Amino acid sequence: MSNIALPYPVLGRADDYLDADFQATLKIEETEIIEDQAYKIPYAFDLNDEAVWKEITSGNAKFGFEISCSGTSIRCVEFAEETGEVSLDPKKFYKKVIFSPRVFVVNDIKGFKSSNFNPEFGDMGFDFEPGDFLAATEEDTVDVDFHYLRFEDSIKIQRQESLDPYVYEFGLDGESIIIGMGGKFHDYWSQATERKDFQPHLMMTVYKDCMVAALEHISAGFAEGNLAWERGFADMLKEKNVTVPEKADFNALNELALRLIHDDGVKQLCKDLELKEIGSS
Repeated sequence: MSNIALPYPVLGRADDYLDADFQATLKIEETEIIEDQAYKIPYAFDLNDEAVWKEITSGNAKFGFEISCSGTSIRCVEFAEETGEVSLDPKKFYKKVIFSPRVFVVNDIKGFKSSNFNPEFGDMGFDFEPGDFLAATEEDTVDVDFHYLRFEDSIKIQRQESLDPYVYEFGLDGESIIIGMGGKFHDYWSQATERKDFQPHLMMTVYKDCMVAALEHISAGFAEGNLAWERGFADMLKEKNVTVPEKADFNALNELALRLIHDDGVKQLCKDLELKEIGSS
């Protein structure tokens, strides 16, 4: 979605809004899937723009999720309250399920404005139709039994205003690895992820550091294979034929991390540099 040009501003997408944000948290826990019983996932939305809230309270817009599952070729929209539980039917959803949090427009909205619009919009008002959305945030991936969750899908990005604006940190004690980002760094992340030429730089910074943190967790003997991301990471290490030594120092772990992101990190940076040199000669 971040690469699609839209004719209206969207809260939570790039820099359409300033000093306002939209987030959704899914509390994903490992649980036994029981036949004929729905899998319930607690959630909570967090939104701090008054103009968008006004449209929700007036009934012109609703919180919700766009839910898609390639395993069963299902794509649907589930409307929601600010907090609650969303249910998955194990007969309809299998393996990887993607949740895309949104604030959906359900009635026509004319001349919509927000005081938090980026100044580039000036005094413009925007018209919305049912099916458009006022807000969107990063997708979450859920697996109904967690056995098939890939390491790449277990990494979640969260804006955390409690952190220094320019730092990021890792949380490894849940089913997913949470990369918490300070406000300014999250703003940079939101824009950088939309640009293909920035991908190698993100791989060499945030993702490489995430790999080091995961490798350190395993090297220190903390990994018991009980968490979804641990199992996904174990599959990746096996596929890459990488063995993690016990109690390894930072240099050894950093070298392993660079091997894991080799093709999409420094190798891609070198290719890009070669292309620029050829283009300038």
